[in-house]
Amino acid sequence: MVFDVFSCQTFCSYISVVNYSEEVVSSVVVKAEVQTERQKSVLFDNSAAPLALLTPGARYDFIVSHDVKELGAHTLVCCATYSSGEGERKYLPQYFKFPAHNPLSVRTKVRAVGEDSFLETCVENCTKSPLLINYVRFDPSPHLTVTELKRPTVVTDFKEEAEEGDVVGDYMQQLKVVQPNGGMRHFLYHLQRVSSVARGEATNSLGKLEIRWHGAMGEVGRLQTQQIMGAPTPRKEVEVKVVSLPSQVWIHKPFQAELLVRSHVERRVGPLRLVCSDTTHDSSTAGQQTRQCSVAVCGLATSRVGELSPFGSATLTLTMVALGLGVQSISGLSLVDDREGKPYDSISHTQIFVHSSS
Repeated sequence: MVFDVFSCQTFCSYISVVNYSEEVVSSVVVKAEVQTERQKSVLFDNSAAPLALLTPGARYDFIVSHDVKELGAHTLVCCATYSSGEGERKYLPQYFKFPAHNPLSVRTKVRAVGEDSFLETCVENCTKSPLLINYVRFDPSPHLTVTELKRPTVVTDFKEEAEEGDVVGDYMQQLKVVQPNGGMRHFLYHLQRVSSVARGEATNSLGKLEIRWHGAMGEVGRLQTQQIMGAPTPRKEVEVKVVSLPSQVWIHKPFQAELLVRSHVERRVGPLRLVCSDTTHDSSTAGQQTRQCSVAVCGLATSRVGELSPFGSATLTLTMVALGLGVQSISGLSLVDDREGKPYDSISHTQIFVHSSS
């Protein structure tokens, strides 16, 4: 009899070879294998050392195991080849068919927030028994670092009633049990780009999830997903962004903003210059109308950046002044080639809060 079998787990079977005849059989060769649409795996084969004799009513028992890695139809083929009492060579096959089901359903969603990404993972139990999750681990790609975000520990009524120093109660609270027939557990990961890896060297591949669990009878399961892909981002040859601002900005009082210029190509770029304009396009109005910048640059309208090496970077500091109160945007800054005038990038609308000086 074959019970429910699931992929990512180990299938075990107890096989018994019994001589139901009234004569002694000899040179008994037993072979067991699992067949799928893609491959055939031999689990047991004693052809190198056959059983010399198997008397009437005698039996030969053994256990086989197989790591199930495919879904769908499987066939356990057990066959015995033996010599009868008259010396005739005979062959007896037996076939046991069973399907392999998916024990877990893993759904992921990637959300990009600035240069960071958040990976939401939902693990659903598709079996009829509870599963004990040992761990859910995300292995990021080399250009990323990962931090698992966990919700704060909530003190439940059970916890309050538990006696002080109740080790069993504390342990039960930490177990990650997924209830049967659609029970779910959710996990959240914060992915950040490694600062030493340039954007041009990175890919959209985020990494893989590895899940390990125990079933109701202690059977071990392991699942590793394929590469999880993030949303494709347009590649810029050179980018410029604001990396440092003062904690407070006051109206009509100069402050300093630190900018980072970084190359994402394998060649030298430049020389470059940063052009400061006192107007910017307002995308919130029809016709892309221009408006006066609410944060102006003090000093020259052009700042020289110089030449960047492959995947190199440079920093520059601008003195700026806010002309309006409340939430204002730093805009009107464009990075261009100093010789050809080719535009590379512009400052996205970085917002600051401007305080009154009174």
